[in-house]
Amino acid sequence: MKIFLLAGEASGDLHGSHLVAELKLLHPDWEIIAWGGPLMQKAGARILSDYRDRAYMGLWEVLRHLRSIRRYIQQAQHDIDAEQPNALVFIDNPGFNLRVWKSLKAFSGKAFYYIAPKAWAWNARRAQTLVAFDAVYGILPFEPDWFAQQDVRCTYIGNPLMDQIPEQAHQESKEPILALLPGSRKQEVESLLPLMLEAARSFPEYRVVVAATSALDPSLYQQLIPKGSAETHFDLTYELLAEAHMALVASGTATLETALFQVPQVVVYKTSALTYWAAKLFVKIPYISLVNLVAQKEVVPELIQHHCKASGMVQALRALEKGNPARDTQLREYQAIRKALGGPGVNKRLADSISKALSL
Repeated sequence: MKIFLLAGEASGDLHGSHLVAELKLLHPDWEIIAWGGPLMQKAGARILSDYRDRAYMGLWEVLRHLRSIRRYIQQAQHDIDAEQPNALVFIDNPGFNLRVWKSLKAFSGKAFYYIAPKAWAWNARRAQTLVAFDAVYGILPFEPDWFAQQDVRCTYIGNPLMDQIPEQAHQESKEPILALLPGSRKQEVESLLPLMLEAARSFPEYRVVVAATSALDPSLYQQLIPKGSAETHFDLTYELLAEAHMALVASGTATLETALFQVPQVVVYKTSALTYWAAKLFVKIPYISLVNLVAQKEVVPELIQHHCKASGMVQALRALEKGNPARDTQLREYQAIRKALGGPGVNKRLADSISKALSL
């Protein structure tokens, strides 16, 4: 049996690596090939293309690199045709993955989509592309009902973070820590980290720690962080959140991770004017953070675009310091979110489901 996985960013590489590991436990003889990254390779996949060569963020970045993206789509199609896998597993990254899927003409195996595209946010028509998949797996509890309205069968197997973050993972350090999570993409870090650091100067009693990623050039952080203003910890986000007292977090999966670690947070995001304008036209959801989307109400404050200023971050963080009602309310809501996401075992359930489908 030969399985071909496609992931296009750091989170997809992480989730894909867990799936590879579980599939290898079930079927050590299966050959797993991937467009992924170092984590998937370490788990046992043969990597044909590294996501770090093709991770473009924002409308402007995509427009600038359209030719490269088209070449990558053609290369993915070529690799799939050459390898002739029994099954494809697309992981998140719908802007690229669904274009690859549409480009395939000769593929006759089974196809699975893990981490269903967020069509509910801005493009309901995209859901129609998923009708042809053998299985679509959602990681947010409200997704099956929404996709059912689009005639797409979507299975909620739980959220993969539940396998990674145990319930008692948080033990605050004696010295108060303000964690800064500026994202994993270069454009995010360049846009958000300077504002985060400016806000952090208003909290001299806190140890300020930046969650950095080795997927980016270390010199980027050196250029943006004034000497002595903050510590930089590479690839230790969970270790940081396990001790942090509060956090400034770029919108994305990290907001949900921070909630599951029981760390009070302020969610921030700022992008190019063109990307923001396009998002305002098409995005049809009341919140941007996964925390608020899962809760279906505002649990964490969101400072987006022109509201994303250091002064606003300082004000929102002050409300989350110990002894303030907003902090207690946020922590109480986090417990309800964890309960809504279900229990651990997500990666095993996913591997079992794919294995069963391939044995039919």
